[in-house]
Amino acid sequence: MKVTNFKTLFTKVFFFGLLATLNLYPSTGVSLELIKQKTIDLQKKLTSSHETKNGIPVTLRSINGSQLVSAVLLFKTGFQDVPADNKYVGRMMWSLLGRGSVKYPKEKLRGLQEKYAFSLGCGESIEIVSCSYSGIAEYFDIGMDALASMILEPEFDQKEFDNMKDRMISDLKSTESSPETYSNTILNKIFYGQNHPYAIWWEDALKQVEKIKLQDLKDYHKKVVSSKIAEVTISSDMKPSDVMAILNKQLAALPSIDVASVTATDPVFDAKSDFIFEDRDLPTSWIRLKFNFTPLKSPDLLAGALMLDILNERLGEEVRTKRSLSYSTHAHKIQYEIGIGTITSTTAKPQETLKVIHDVITEMRTKEYTAEEIEEYKVSFVTDYFRGLETHGSITSQLAYYKAAMGSTDYVYEFPKILADVTSSDVKRVANQFLKNFRCAVVYSKDKFKEEWFTLND
Repeated sequence: MKVTNFKTLFTKVFFFGLLATLNLYPSTGVSLELIKQKTIDLQKKLTSSHETKNGIPVTLRSINGSQLVSAVLLFKTGFQDVPADNKYVGRMMWSLLGRGSVKYPKEKLRGLQEKYAFSLGCGESIEIVSCSYSGIAEYFDIGMDALASMILEPEFDQKEFDNMKDRMISDLKSTESSPETYSNTILNKIFYGQNHPYAIWWEDALKQVEKIKLQDLKDYHKKVVSSKIAEVTISSDMKPSDVMAILNKQLAALPSIDVASVTATDPVFDAKSDFIFEDRDLPTSWIRLKFNFTPLKSPDLLAGALMLDILNERLGEEVRTKRSLSYSTHAHKIQYEIGIGTITSTTAKPQETLKVIHDVITEMRTKEYTAEEIEEYKVSFVTDYFRGLETHGSITSQLAYYKAAMGSTDYVYEFPKILADVTSSDVKRVANQFLKNFRCAVVYSKDKFKEEWFTLND
């Protein structure tokens, strides 16, 4: 007898209630139309493409009746593109930009934000840098003036730099004190190996940060702020002509220079280095697994994502609900140009927990789910997707990312349609393709753990 758990029941009620509210009823029967084609077409019509006079691509998403504006100025560069001998210079430079500019020093910028109720900031991730504005449409020109000023003429205040550097050094030094953080750190050492652009060993990072000078940030700034790698995405009810007039004024001074970039490749699996252990006197073990997963542009991107969502739910049922082995066992993906799958667990019974994880993964590789079961999982999965698009900021961020990564915003709108075509056979196939070659890190007492319990690669 099939049991529908609380999450599935709740998400079905939420999903169908949402569709009813939006008048987007799915068809009946086993084959679920997750969202109507006319709705996808409408979303696309509300999204238009433009270009500034200096060649920056602009995506505008119309949100009728909204008084708010969410804007992302994205630069297609990130941690992976920073030279290996100075990895943290980019992260520090982009963070420092939000602390004031020549035109708007820190206190003046803070006063401006409080007066006009908007937020600004920049941050570097692995593959991109995102600088954002969120506020009221009436003050968009003022906000973009402040954001452009931060990017083009940062104040680079020595005191602010020193404070930020001290905090970063403190954070890096505390890496070993957190079992959760450290399990990921040591796992990355065997997962990425040497010289992968996504990673740096924390001790090397600490040495680099300690040597970084303010002038290094100034020099790096000159190398990466460029209209050639910039894209803008905005969600609002403003007229496109008004938005473009503001962007052409505020972004005209962005320099047009070539920026060095790196193409990351999948980490190479080494069967001789698939396990790493850190001896700590802890009452609970920290187990973390990583494996290569679906690349961003893979045709199996959504089949893989659905499979991992099912795996996450099954692990919760078997490890936590049925056996009470762990209050926290999860599977999820980290999606960059390459894909990374992860499974994490904290447990006082690592042998039993690893055995159950092994059994659930074997189930994913061998079980042929019924069409009805797959459709129920899809409802849960797509409900989480819709929840992630409830705010201006989340819509803008999604559109900005996929425009930069895939060259089009279509994926954001066609997600439910693509998901509807995923079959049980697709889920089983991607499970067999990717649920293998696991790398495992454990932080626990050596007297309470045996490496032979890790059998996922046997």
